[in-house]
Amino acid sequence: MTNLRHLRLHQVDFSTSVPKSLANLSFLTTLSLNGCTLHGNFPENVFQLHKLDVIIAACNHHLTGILPEFQPSNSLRELRPLPSSIWNISQLTYLDLSSNHFTGHVLPSISGSLAKLTHLMLESCQFSGELPSSLGNLTRLEVLSLPDNSFTRQIPCTMFKLANLTYVNLENNNLSGTVELGKFLEFLALSGNKLYGSFTFPPLFTSISYFSISQNNLTGIIQPSIRKWTGLKVLDMSENHFSGTIPRWLVSSLEVLNLQGNNFNGSIPHEIFANGDMHNMMRVLDLSHNQFQGRVPQSLINCSKLQVLNLGHNQISDTFPFWLHSLPELQVLMFRSNKFFGPIWHPIKYLGFANLGNKDLSSNNFSGSLPSEYFKYWVHMAKAPVGNKADMIYFDQNKEMSDYSIKYAQPMSMMNKGSEMELGNALKIFTSIDFSNNRFDGDIPSSICKLQSLTMLNLSSNNFTGTMPSSLGSLSELESLDLSKNKLSGRIPQQLANLTFLEHLNLSHNQLTGPIPQGTQLDTFSYSSFQGNPGLCGPQLSMKCENTDIIIPFLRKDDEKESENGFTWKVVAIGYGCGFVVGAVIGHATRSRRSTWFWRSCVGRCFYRFMLNVEFIYGPLR
Repeated sequence: MTNLRHLRLHQVDFSTSVPKSLANLSFLTTLSLNGCTLHGNFPENVFQLHKLDVIIAACNHHLTGILPEFQPSNSLRELRPLPSSIWNISQLTYLDLSSNHFTGHVLPSISGSLAKLTHLMLESCQFSGELPSSLGNLTRLEVLSLPDNSFTRQIPCTMFKLANLTYVNLENNNLSGTVELGKFLEFLALSGNKLYGSFTFPPLFTSISYFSISQNNLTGIIQPSIRKWTGLKVLDMSENHFSGTIPRWLVSSLEVLNLQGNNFNGSIPHEIFANGDMHNMMRVLDLSHNQFQGRVPQSLINCSKLQVLNLGHNQISDTFPFWLHSLPELQVLMFRSNKFFGPIWHPIKYLGFANLGNKDLSSNNFSGSLPSEYFKYWVHMAKAPVGNKADMIYFDQNKEMSDYSIKYAQPMSMMNKGSEMELGNALKIFTSIDFSNNRFDGDIPSSICKLQSLTMLNLSSNNFTGTMPSSLGSLSELESLDLSKNKLSGRIPQQLANLTFLEHLNLSHNQLTGPIPQGTQLDTFSYSSFQGNPGLCGPQLSMKCENTDIIIPFLRKDDEKESENGFTWKVVAIGYGCGFVVGAVIGHATRSRRSTWFWRSCVGRCFYRFMLNVEFIYGPLR
């Protein structure tokens, strides 16, 4: 049966060994022998069948064998041959089954047989059931890593009594109940579960460096016992129901402080950024979605390694802190939905943000204009994109703790393409500017064309005037552009056709006029992108365009470069048009006594239409 492609024999009681002849089925893609009471060695060469992508041999408790070294070209997608007897290997010290499709309630089988086990890692599988109290029998266990599974019920308190346990990661499961911690740990990650109740900071955690309990239903305050956690580097309590104020004595060793999405209030104490060696440590500060008031503490200037500052969705009332530009590593600055006011540019204080990649000042009361040199020093955004960089922040990269480097991925959300977007690990490849819902006025700076890696630009709901800069067409990475609800006038620049990645466009509710450029990327956008501009016409709108009988071919940006003789297409086109009109006038003036009538009725109209087409391509001529 060498042409057989699918062999499924679920729960057929063979009580025999697996025939070696299975390796002859060269076209086999699916092999399912689940619960067939097979025994003996599983033929190793079956794993090497070139077309085989699914092997299921679960619930064959007497089946033995080894998994071979797989080649990169191997077609296997799903592999389930996990014997329950694996929990009886008394000499086993290191077990890692991570990133597979293993299922079932395997952990209840754990007993004292695994007395020598030091590392148990079942990350990103499909295990379920509750964590058994028998985990407390693994007296030599140092690392327990079970994230991204479906474990339920309460965390057994016996687990935290293991004398050698230093690393526990139970993130992204369905664990519930209260948390009872009473053990020295160096790494504890419990985020993304259903834990509830008032949380107590155990004073014995003096050696802990990474502590994350985000995305649960925990309550309480930051208690004084945390002062003894002198080596703490990451404190993530985000998306819970904690309340109270930030204590002024908070640990000075912190590199990440994430309290986002709680009920904290009061002012942000300047002491926690001014004391000790904190100016050499803090990299991520996220206090967004709370009820903080007052001003931005100027002591943040001591945090020279700060990369992420997110104070969005609070009640902070302050002018723009110009001293932030001196933070050399600042990449993300988010002040969204506060009570900031005043200008964001000063001719002396403002030098720009060299490494800034995301700046969100939306929904405040900022005002004033942006000078043409506003984006001059934004070096990071001016660089061409360099690919998919990881957004992990590593700590003590040369030091490994229980075979694990300590890393932290800062989550972030922002408005993009008309809706809120979770960025996750994309911060370093997604660059954005959001100044929407403020009171900015004046022209949009043409220097924005320098920001070659810009992905999202939102200047909506302000008082910007003047024309749309044609230089927007040079932002080749732009995916989202929102200039709606301003007072922009003139025509839509034809250069916007160069934005081939543009997925979201909103130019509605301005004072734009003339035809919407056709035969370009703009054809893909609907009525909602252009509505509220009474002088605008095009197939997307009810107002159709007239006087379109003279068409000049669209010149792409490469065609607009100066020729070797120093002439540009604009000069040639204008010169040709003027020559045509002058020649026509002279010729008809010498032949006809009706030259005055000809000029007024014919040449005048031709010249007018010609100039409309020139402006259609290049924008207003100055």
